[in-house]
Amino acid sequence: MRRFFLTSIVLAFFCYGTKAQLSTEELPFLWSGYYTITAQVTTACGTLSAQTTVYAQAAKSGSSASILYPNPVNDMLYVDLDKITNIQNKTTVTYDIRLYDSQGNMSHQAKSQSGIVQFNVSNMPDGIYFLHISDGVSTTPDIHKVIVKH
Repeated sequence: MRRFFLTSIVLAFFCYGTKAQLSTEELPFLWSGYYTITAQVTTACGTLSAQTTVYAQAAKSGSSASILYPNPVNDMLYVDLDKITNIQNKTTVTYDIRLYDSQGNMSHQAKSQSGIVQFNVSNMPDGIYFLHISDGVSTTPDIHKVIVKH
C-alpha cells in the first residue's frame, strides 16, 4: 500500500508578543500528485490563513529489510517485488531494478512485474552499493543501500 505524508507545515502567527502553538500531524495521501494545503490559526487577535501547494510522492510499503535480503550480502541478492504494492492506478507495473556502485556505475539491471529478482554479487568487490527500483509511475526511484561483504 502506498501512503503519502506531509510531515511539517510551518505557520507562525504573532499576537501581541505571543506565538500561536501549532502541532503537525502526518497527513495520509492516497495518490501521487499536487495537493493544496491550507492551514488556519485563530487567536484573540484574529485569524491567519496560509496556503501552499506541495507535491506528495509515494513511500512504498515495506522496509528495505523486507524488500531486499540478505543485507549485507555475499553471493545472491534477492529483491522481493511482491512486497511493493502499487495502488495508484490499480494496474500492474513493470519495475526497473538497477544496482549501482558508489561511483554511479551500473553493475546489474533487471525488469519484472512481480516475484523475486535475483542479482549475483559474488564477483563484485566489497563495498556499498545502491539499488534503484523504478515503477515507471514515480519520477524518482526508491533507493536502497546494499552492502556487499565477502
